[in-house]
Formats: sequence, C-alpha cells, structure tokens
Amino acid sequence: MKQLLKMMRYLVFTALMLAAVSVPAAAGKVHPTVYKGIDYSKVYNYTYFVHKYGGLAKKYNHDDERILRYFATTGIARGRRGCSAFSVKSYRYGNPDLRRKFGTDLRQYYLHFIRAGYKKPARVRTATGVTKMVDPLTVFEGTDYREVYDYHYFTKRYPSVIQNVGDDDEDVLRYFVRTGMKKRMTAKNPSVYPKAKPSSAYYQRLFRKTLYPSGSVLPADYVSGGEPTTWNEVILSVISGVKNGGGYYTGGRPTDEYPVTTGQAMYDAFSIKSGRGVIDLSKARPSYCSSAVYMVMLKTLSVWDKNHVISKAAWQNLRPYTIRGLSYPPQNDGDGCWGRANANGPGPAVLVKELGAGKNYYVAAPSEYREADGYWKAWAKAEPGDLMKIFRTKYIGRDERGHMTVYLGHRYALGENGKRDDIIYYWSSQSSTGGYGIASSRASEIFRAVLTKVTKPAAFNNAKNIMPDDTETWLASLLEDHNASSKEMKRHILS
Repeated sequence: MKQLLKMMRYLVFTALMLAAVSVPAAAGKVHPTVYKGIDYSKVYNYTYFVHKYGGLAKKYNHDDERILRYFATTGIARGRRGCSAFSVKSYRYGNPDLRRKFGTDLRQYYLHFIRAGYKKPARVRTATGVTKMVDPLTVFEGTDYREVYDYHYFTKRYPSVIQNVGDDDEDVLRYFVRTGMKKRMTAKNPSVYPKAKPSSAYYQRLFRKTLYPSGSVLPADYVSGGEPTTWNEVILSVISGVKNGGGYYTGGRPTDEYPVTTGQAMYDAFSIKSGRGVIDLSKARPSYCSSAVYMVMLKTLSVWDKNHVISKAAWQNLRPYTIRGLSYPPQNDGDGCWGRANANGPGPAVLVKELGAGKNYYVAAPSEYREADGYWKAWAKAEPGDLMKIFRTKYIGRDERGHMTVYLGHRYALGENGKRDDIIYYWSSQSSTGGYGIASSRASEIFRAVLTKVTKPAAFNNAKNIMPDDTETWLASLLEDHNASSKEMKRHILS
C-alpha cells in the first residue's frame, strides 16, 4: 500500500509539473519572423507590432503568418515600426549615405539593417532616437546652395513643403531650387546669414545660375559701369535689374486698376537727352510681352552705346509711338520700329534682319525634322539673352497664340510619357507673373519658335532709315488678313 501511495504521489507531482510548464510554454509561443526567405527578426516582433497597431490582430484573427506577411509588404512600405529596436525614420534620418543611395525607398533601409546595419555599432546607434535629419543635402546638380538654404529652417518656416513633396532632403532641395527661389522664399535665417535674403545680390546671382545651363553667372554691375563682352550679357544684366511684377495689361484705355496704359507707360519711359536714348524701365509699368522685350532691348542698346554710335535720328525712330496727339499717330502692326517689334508673327526677327543687326534661327515642330535629334540640335543653338518668339499653335499671324520673350536657357527633362521634354526658361511680361518675371514652358507646349541673336548692335543706327510711319506690309497683313506658312515666314527672317 505504501508503495502504491508513493507511486501515486509521484504521478500527481509529475502531472502538476508538466501542467506548470505547459502554461508558460503556451504564453511564450514562438511567432514566425521569416517571410519569403528573409528573416525580419531584427526589425520585427509580433507582440510589439500587434500591440502598437491594435486593429491588426482582430483584422487578421490573430493569425501570426498573415500579420507577418502584412508587415513584410504593406507595413514596411508605409514605414511602420515592427519592434522597439528599429525605427526606419530614425535610421533614414541618421544615415545620409543611405539616403543618397536609397532615397525614399523605405524597404531598402529595413533590408540594409537586417543584412549589415545591425552588425555595426554606428548603425545601431541610429536605429532609434534620431529625430532630426543628419547632414541634409545642399548640393543640387553641381551647385552648392548652403549659403542660402538650410533644410531644417526651410521646412519649419514652410511646413506645407513637406506636405506637398515629402521630407526627402533631395526632393525638398529640388523644390527650393526649382520653385522656392522663383517665389523668393527664404530658406535660411537671414538675420544670421545675410546672403540668404532673397533680395541679396548673392541670392539673385545664384538664382540666375539655376536658369543658365552653362552655369555662368553674370556680374550684377554691368548696368552700373561694368564692361560687358557681348550683347547677350548686357541684356541679361539689364533683365536682372528689372523689378518683377508691375502689372500685365493689354488694354488700350485706362482703368481703375491701371490708370496708365502700357502704351502710355512705354512712351513715358523713353526720352532723348543730349542726342541719346534714355530708358527708365521703372516707368514702363504695366506691360505685356512685346512691350517688355522691346523696352529691354532699347535699354540694352543705351547701355551698350557708350561711344554714341546710335544717332539721334535713329533714337527718334526707335521711340515707341503709342499715344495720340504726337507728330506720328500710334503705330499699328508693321508701322515703324515699334510696330514691327509688336506685330504678330516674328516681328522682332524681321526688324533685326531689316536693320542688319543680327541673325535669326528657327526651331520647327519636331515632325519637320528628318533626324530624330534634329529638334534638340535646333534648341542647342539658342543662347541665354536671345530674343525668342514662341508660337503655341500651328498658326502664324491672324489666328496665332504667341508670346514674345528673352530666352534664358533650358534643362533636360522627361515628360509623363518617359520621352524627353525639356523645360524652356524665359523672361517676359505675362499674366502668370503679374507683369515682368521669369516663366517656363515644356518644349511640348511650344509648337515652334523663332530666336534672334543680336550680333551687330551698331546696326541699330540704321533705324534712322525706318520712319515711324513706314509700314512693313507683310507684318501688317498678319494682323487681320491671313496666317502665314512656316515656309513663308522663313523667307522673311532667314538670310
């Protein structure tokens, strides 16, 4: 009996011990961490994950295989945290070299830590706790913007930037260069770094540099005594000194908003003193595209003409006759120098050819070129400072939709279809900039273009032979009579 009782006690004790062991064994169940051959245990813990994202357990009925699959696919793509030892935001913020390599592809950061990062103490230290991006980019397309740009200051000052483009340092810098500088956004504390003021000469030179593919930055003092080397350099310098805005107005009568018309403003901005043309661009407001380009062209001529090459008679004929009650009536399309420059079609190109002051070249529609790259070779001839007439549609003349500008450069870019579609930059007056300012168009938005390069400024003296009421009949006909063909236009502009 004693032996039997002893045996029973032993069996009961064993059963109790087994029962005691079985409870924690169930509570400590090992959940899977391997999905499609990758072990996520360094960045994923089932218990942590379902506790942090409470709805998942219920949604997937506590199925740890399905929850792991969700983390390895959707969760990682959304940057969700899988354990206390790894935060993808911290890892990305703390490792600028990985940001340069992976950008916004969050999955690559998880995989990098799994495969190599966890082995290196420096990487492990950045796996958690980094809340501020380390060493954000300041160099974009070879230009360093550190003097005018600070990622943290910029994103704090303009929180909508991250909402619109995300927090990637390259994307934010690209936004500043492409859009922020155009909007004159302040990207670094100007009270500590004076160069960062959008009004500073440094900021403006750096901004102009973003527009010229050659990377050249023109000295800002050409207008005030510097020695230009080419006409194009002078005209770009003149443009840099024109205050943006001023109003865009094509009407012929004063209004409450514009008590002075563009025509009156042009006339008021032009005077002749001691036989020389004097152009005050601050008075040439409001404006429209051809008025802006013509007045800048005249201002450039006055800056260039240090040796009094242009006669008083030529300046008299170059004057824009735009208001009534003068010795000559307001000039219609084709009348005199201003009427030529203001005409539909390639007006300034016709004027420059007639004066013998330069040469014109034509960028046709892509379909007009036999060689696939012929279209881009034509654009490659353009240089910042060339006059550029843009045609938005196939029409030249009566039904055209055109825009007169000064070409500033273009940048290689791809369109939504993956094909090359460069961005063309130009200066003019347009409604989108409220008057004077820099704008841009995709190449695909330009049906054709005529570019004019002034190579012989002294030939503007030949304006003495174009009286204000002399009419260029072909340009005059484009206002109401007909649309010209490209072949007809080329006969009038090409040598």
